[in-house]
Amino acid sequence: MYQKLNTKTLYWGFPIVVISSLNDKNKTDITPISSIYNVNDSIMIGLNISSKAYENIKLNKKAIINIVPDSMWSNIEKIAKYTAKKTNDQKTKNYIEDKTKEGNFNLLNSEHEIQFLEGTLLYIVVEYIDELVVNGIANICFNVKEIYVDAELLDENNYILDDKFNILLYQFRKYKKINKESMGKSFRYVKSN
Repeated sequence: MYQKLNTKTLYWGFPIVVISSLNDKNKTDITPISSIYNVNDSIMIGLNISSKAYENIKLNKKAIINIVPDSMWSNIEKIAKYTAKKTNDQKTKNYIEDKTKEGNFNLLNSEHEIQFLEGTLLYIVVEYIDELVVNGIANICFNVKEIYVDAELLDENNYILDDKFNILLYQFRKYKKINKESMGKSFRYVKSN
Protein backbone atom coordinates (compact mmCIF):
# COMPACT_ATOMS: atom_id res chain seq x y z
CA MET A 1 0.00 0.00 0.00
CA TYR A 2 1.21 3.52 -0.83
CA GLN A 3 0.39 6.68 1.04
CA LYS A 4 0.25 10.20 -0.37
CA LEU A 5 2.76 12.66 1.14
CA ASN A 6 1.74 16.21 1.97
CA THR A 7 4.76 17.71 0.25
CA LYS A 8 5.95 18.44 -3.25
CA THR A 9 9.62 18.67 -2.26
CA LEU A 10 11.91 15.70 -1.74
CA TYR A 11 15.64 15.66 -1.04
CA TRP A 12 16.22 11.97 -1.75
CA GLY A 13 19.97 12.29 -2.10
CA PHE A 14 22.04 14.83 -3.96
CA PRO A 15 25.69 15.81 -3.62
CA ILE A 16 26.51 19.02 -1.79
CA VAL A 17 28.71 21.41 -3.74
CA VAL A 18 29.92 24.92 -3.04
CA ILE A 19 29.58 27.52 -5.76
CA SER A 20 32.38 30.09 -5.96
CA SER A 21 31.26 33.22 -7.81
CA LEU A 22 32.45 36.80 -8.13
CA ASN A 23 30.39 39.52 -6.47
CA ASP A 24 30.03 43.12 -7.66
CA LYS A 25 33.33 43.99 -5.91
CA ASN A 26 35.14 41.27 -7.88
CA LYS A 27 35.61 39.23 -4.69
CA THR A 28 34.90 35.49 -4.45
CA ASP A 29 31.66 34.62 -2.65
CA ILE A 30 30.72 31.04 -1.73
CA THR A 31 27.32 29.34 -1.54
CA PRO A 32 26.49 25.70 -0.76
CA ILE A 33 23.84 24.02 -2.91
CA SER A 34 22.37 20.53 -3.21
CA SER A 35 20.63 20.69 -6.58
CA ILE A 36 23.13 19.70 -9.25
CA TYR A 37 23.66 17.18 -12.01
CA ASN A 38 25.73 16.91 -15.15
CA VAL A 39 25.45 15.31 -18.56
CA ASN A 40 28.50 15.28 -20.83
CA ASP A 41 30.03 18.78 -20.71
CA SER A 42 26.94 20.51 -19.28
CA ILE A 43 26.12 21.05 -15.60
CA MET A 44 22.70 22.05 -14.29
CA ILE A 45 22.20 23.67 -10.90
CA GLY A 46 19.16 24.94 -9.06
CA LEU A 47 19.39 28.26 -7.22
CA ASN A 48 16.85 30.45 -5.49
CA ILE A 49 16.65 33.74 -7.38
CA SER A 50 16.90 35.60 -4.06
CA SER A 51 20.38 34.13 -3.42
CA LYS A 52 23.64 36.03 -3.65
CA ALA A 53 25.08 33.29 -5.89
CA TYR A 54 22.30 33.84 -8.44
CA GLU A 55 22.97 37.58 -8.45
CA ASN A 56 26.71 36.96 -8.91
CA ILE A 57 26.26 34.43 -11.71
CA LYS A 58 23.89 36.75 -13.58
CA LEU A 59 26.50 39.51 -13.23
CA ASN A 60 29.61 37.58 -14.29
CA LYS A 61 28.31 34.55 -16.25
CA LYS A 62 30.92 32.24 -14.70
CA ALA A 63 31.59 30.25 -11.56
CA ILE A 64 33.61 27.46 -9.99
CA ILE A 65 31.83 24.40 -8.64
CA ASN A 66 33.67 22.88 -5.67
CA ILE A 67 32.92 19.19 -5.07
CA VAL A 68 33.48 18.97 -1.32
CA PRO A 69 34.42 15.97 0.85
CA ASP A 70 32.09 14.58 3.50
CA SER A 71 34.48 15.89 6.18
CA MET A 72 33.32 19.46 5.40
CA TRP A 73 29.69 18.90 6.43
CA SER A 74 29.87 21.01 9.60
CA ASN A 75 31.60 23.87 7.74
CA ILE A 76 28.85 23.76 5.11
CA GLU A 77 26.12 23.83 7.75
CA LYS A 78 27.69 26.92 9.38
CA ILE A 79 27.11 28.95 6.20
CA ALA A 80 23.95 27.28 4.83
CA LYS A 81 21.61 29.89 6.30
CA TYR A 82 23.65 32.80 4.89
CA THR A 83 22.95 32.33 1.18
CA ALA A 84 20.58 35.29 0.72
CA LYS A 85 21.54 38.66 -0.65
CA LYS A 86 21.23 41.80 1.47
CA THR A 87 17.75 42.69 0.22
CA ASN A 88 16.25 39.30 1.07
CA ASP A 89 13.41 39.48 3.59
CA GLN A 90 12.97 35.74 4.23
CA LYS A 91 13.27 34.76 7.87
CA THR A 92 15.08 31.48 7.16
CA LYS A 93 17.92 32.94 5.11
CA ASN A 94 20.28 35.76 5.99
CA TYR A 95 23.34 37.42 4.51
CA ILE A 96 26.86 37.89 5.79
CA GLU A 97 29.70 39.40 3.81
CA ASP A 98 32.39 36.83 4.63
CA LYS A 99 31.08 33.26 4.53
CA THR A 100 34.61 31.88 4.22
CA LYS A 101 35.41 33.17 7.70
CA GLU A 102 32.06 32.04 9.15
CA GLY A 103 32.52 28.50 7.79
CA ASN A 104 36.26 28.34 8.54
CA PHE A 105 37.14 27.87 4.85
CA ASN A 106 40.28 28.93 3.03
CA LEU A 107 40.17 30.14 -0.55
CA LEU A 108 42.97 29.39 -3.00
CA ASN A 109 43.75 31.17 -6.25
CA SER A 110 42.86 29.30 -9.41
CA GLU A 111 44.16 29.92 -12.92
CA HIS A 112 40.97 31.95 -13.34
CA GLU A 113 39.66 35.06 -11.58
CA ILE A 114 37.52 33.06 -9.17
CA GLN A 115 39.02 31.33 -6.12
CA PHE A 116 38.23 27.75 -5.07
CA LEU A 117 37.97 26.02 -1.68
CA GLU A 118 41.07 24.52 -0.13
CA GLY A 119 40.44 20.84 0.61
CA THR A 120 37.88 20.38 -2.15
CA LEU A 121 38.00 17.01 -3.94
CA LEU A 122 37.83 18.65 -7.32
CA TYR A 123 36.68 21.91 -8.80
CA ILE A 124 35.00 22.62 -12.08
CA VAL A 125 35.31 25.89 -13.98
CA VAL A 126 31.98 26.64 -15.66
CA GLU A 127 30.44 29.29 -17.90
CA TYR A 128 26.77 30.31 -17.96
CA ILE A 129 24.74 29.14 -20.96
CA ASP A 130 21.06 29.67 -20.12
CA GLU A 131 18.42 29.34 -17.42
CA LEU A 132 14.78 28.55 -16.79
CA VAL A 133 13.10 30.19 -13.79
CA VAL A 134 10.11 28.42 -12.24
CA ASN A 135 8.51 29.36 -8.90
CA GLY A 136 11.50 31.46 -7.84
CA ILE A 137 14.08 28.76 -8.62
CA ALA A 138 16.55 29.28 -11.45
CA ASN A 139 17.58 26.11 -13.24
CA ILE A 140 20.92 27.23 -14.64
CA CYS A 141 22.81 25.43 -17.38
CA PHE A 142 26.60 25.80 -17.47
CA ASN A 143 29.22 24.63 -19.94
CA VAL A 144 32.20 22.87 -18.33
CA LYS A 145 35.43 24.65 -19.27
CA GLU A 146 37.99 22.81 -17.12
CA ILE A 147 38.14 20.29 -14.29
CA TYR A 148 40.88 20.17 -11.63
CA VAL A 149 41.21 17.25 -9.21
CA ASP A 150 43.26 16.75 -6.04
CA ALA A 151 46.24 14.64 -7.18
CA GLU A 152 45.80 12.41 -4.10
CA LEU A 153 42.63 11.07 -5.71
CA LEU A 154 44.37 9.84 -8.87
CA ASP A 155 45.99 6.51 -9.64
CA GLU A 156 49.24 6.14 -11.62
CA ASN A 157 47.29 6.49 -14.90
CA ASN A 158 45.49 9.68 -13.78
CA TYR A 159 42.15 7.95 -13.23
CA ILE A 160 40.04 9.03 -10.26
CA LEU A 161 40.09 6.47 -7.44
CA ASP A 162 36.39 6.16 -6.65
CA ASP A 163 37.06 4.66 -3.21
CA LYS A 164 38.77 7.93 -2.21
CA PHE A 165 36.06 10.15 -3.69
CA ASN A 166 34.18 10.84 -0.44
CA ILE A 167 31.48 13.28 -1.51
CA LEU A 168 28.94 14.78 0.86
CA LEU A 169 25.29 13.88 0.22
CA TYR A 170 22.14 15.73 1.28
CA GLN A 171 19.33 13.25 1.86
CA PHE A 172 16.02 14.10 3.51
CA ARG A 173 17.63 17.23 4.98
CA LYS A 174 20.49 15.31 6.59
CA TYR A 175 24.16 15.23 5.62
CA LYS A 176 25.41 11.75 4.77
CA LYS A 177 28.46 9.93 3.53
CA ILE A 178 28.23 7.93 0.36
CA ASN A 179 28.08 4.15 0.76
CA LYS A 180 31.20 2.64 -0.82
CA GLU A 181 29.71 -0.79 -1.48
CA SER A 182 29.71 -1.47 -5.21
CA MET A 183 26.72 -3.37 -6.53
CA GLY A 184 28.19 -3.81 -10.01
CA LYS A 185 29.29 -1.86 -13.06
CA SER A 186 27.19 -0.30 -15.79
CA PHE A 187 27.60 -1.59 -19.35
CA ARG A 188 29.08 1.87 -20.03
CA TYR A 189 31.72 1.62 -17.29
CA VAL A 190 35.09 2.92 -18.35
CA LYS A 191 37.66 4.41 -16.01
CA SER A 192 37.54 8.16 -16.45
CA ASN A 193 40.12 10.87 -15.98
